[in-house]
Amino acid sequence: MKQWQGAAVIFVVVVVVTIQQTHLLNSQHAQPRLETHHSLGQLDAASRAEVAAVLEELDAARAQLEGATRALRAEQELASAARATSAAGEAADVRRARDRLEADVAAFERERRAAAANAAANATAAAAAAHLRCDEAAARAAAAAAAAERRRQQRPVAAAAGAPLFLGILMHVDRGAQNYLRRALKSLDRELGAPGAAVGAAARILVADATAGAEGRAFAEARSAHGGALFDFYRLAAGRRRLLAGGPKVAKQSRDVVAAASHALRTYDFRYAVLLEDDWVACHGLLAALVAAVARADAVHGAFAALRVSYGLNGIVVPKSELAALAAHVGARAGAKPPDLAFTEWALAAPKPLVAYRHNLFVHVGAASSIGNAGSRWNTACFELLFDWLQVDGEVFDVHKCAHDVVSPCGPPPRRLPHPKRQDKKFGCDVALMDLPVNLISDRVLQCVRPAVKGKALALLPASADSKD
Repeated sequence: MKQWQGAAVIFVVVVVVTIQQTHLLNSQHAQPRLETHHSLGQLDAASRAEVAAVLEELDAARAQLEGATRALRAEQELASAARATSAAGEAADVRRARDRLEADVAAFERERRAAAANAAANATAAAAAAHLRCDEAAARAAAAAAAAERRRQQRPVAAAAGAPLFLGILMHVDRGAQNYLRRALKSLDRELGAPGAAVGAAARILVADATAGAEGRAFAEARSAHGGALFDFYRLAAGRRRLLAGGPKVAKQSRDVVAAASHALRTYDFRYAVLLEDDWVACHGLLAALVAAVARADAVHGAFAALRVSYGLNGIVVPKSELAALAAHVGARAGAKPPDLAFTEWALAAPKPLVAYRHNLFVHVGAASSIGNAGSRWNTACFELLFDWLQVDGEVFDVHKCAHDVVSPCGPPPRRLPHPKRQDKKFGCDVALMDLPVNLISDRVLQCVRPAVKGKALALLPASADSKD
């Protein structure tokens, strides 16, 4: 481009110099002639040739100048195109850079979101793990508390001050001349009064009168004779709705049991409720046997729905925590089953086991049951095996599986005891009978043993094991 510009300048200078020389030559000719002759035809041949040459040179110079101008314009256009191309390239570079930046921003945003999602997932997982650890800790704490409660219940006589271990709920209905309540309370006072005081008020008896209408003579006499530290007397009819007094006899009995249990739960603090009826007499050694039965049932099972130590609705030991559920079931089945059968139905369906003690701890003294069973039927005695009158599957004491234990279901058989190394010695029944556990023996056993005992050994046998109350 610069070479063309230099050549054009030189050319213009040459043209100007030539024109000046031509004018100088013309001035050397006659001036008048040039002024008067205006056409080339009037010039001489030399001048015309010279002028023609100059004109040709001018045309050539003009042509060269036009070519140079065109070349210059083309160069300028090329330069402009180059600048435009360069600007377009720079714009493309800018766009590419912007696209890369946007792509980087988008990638960063994706990474940020992914990191946030990972952080949220990690936080959720950490929270779930924390909850799991809390649940495991709570489960361990609950297990420890349950173990502590089992250890505590294995020492049942160590009841809290002012809270009895056993609360007897004794149901009473006045029968006119037949005053069974007097005998029942006398036996309970003998077994739980003084012994209970010795172990820290281990028991208390709630006597619940379900007699409709006015208070009966038996209840009034019992309250006058036994009111005090061991017995409380409560009239169900005084605070019940009229509905409870109506309906069939069996349904009324069920609703009376529910009302008495509800009153006990609202009023007393205790560990075990013992359902009792007024026509059953307690056997000798009742308190010790109850403590042993509960301790063994707890040692074998940890917790139980109920523990049977007698028959019917009498002698049923229920933990306080289970009493409300039992009462609700008895109330719900009031129109269909008597309360003792409703109890069995509930206990056999409960998640915790129904346990039977080996020995019967009460004797039925009523002429007839409250729901019409005859009093002439066979009656079980104190400390006899608990299997009569009960359902075979789950309610009786299973002597075949649990001959080694005092509760059924039972624990595994104990290891064989070591036999002492000693010389053999012959001895008769008079020595062996000294090992007889007379505190847990029944008349049925005595009837079987007595014919085989002779001589002085007969004096070692009690005359009778039955209660004389």
